[in-house]
Formats: sequence, C-alpha cells, structure tokens
Amino acid sequence: MAYLSGLKAPGIQEGESLMTWLKRPNAPKRTPAVTTYFRGNHAIRTQKWRYIRYSDGSEELYDRAQDPNEWVNLAETPESVEIKKELIQWLPKHDEPNAPGWTRQ
Repeated sequence: MAYLSGLKAPGIQEGESLMTWLKRPNAPKRTPAVTTYFRGNHAIRTQKWRYIRYSDGSEELYDRAQDPNEWVNLAETPESVEIKKELIQWLPKHDEPNAPGWTRQ
C-alpha cells in the first residue's frame, strides 16, 4: 500500500485505502467506517446502521434508514442483539492510549 503522495505506507495502519472512493465516489464499500474519539470510544457506520460503544461500556445503535437524525437509540432492544454482533466485529482489536497531554475538553 502507498500513500497518495507515493510514499510507501509503514504497514501499521488498519483499514483500507480511500483511493478507490477518490477515484470512484460511488464504488461499493466492503467495510464500514470506523471512528474513534479518545481511547475506548468507537463508532461503526454502515449504510444502514451507526453503532457506538463508549469506554464505560454503554452503547448506542441507530437505524439510519428509518431514523437519519439518530433520535431513537435501539441498543437495548431485543431485536438489536444480532445487529450489534455483526457491527461489533469491526471494533478495533487494539486500542492505543491517548497521546500525552490530550484530555477531553
């Protein structure tokens, strides 16, 4: 894998290159988007779902097709168990500590 700059990637990054979507914005996505905000707080976003797990273990799950404003948290519903199992597999396997000096404001 290489960076957009043409430099060789160091091999420690997770995920896939965004080059596919820079070249073809409508290309299908094989994996969901994963975002992290400080250690242990991760969100998984697919075309239909957004799943969030916080460092304290609490969760949120939204059906983006039915609830695009994310007002109804489905995480505690019995129907969400299988959906969460599918999304949880995408959570990072390794969670680096926050950079020194970084604290929540």
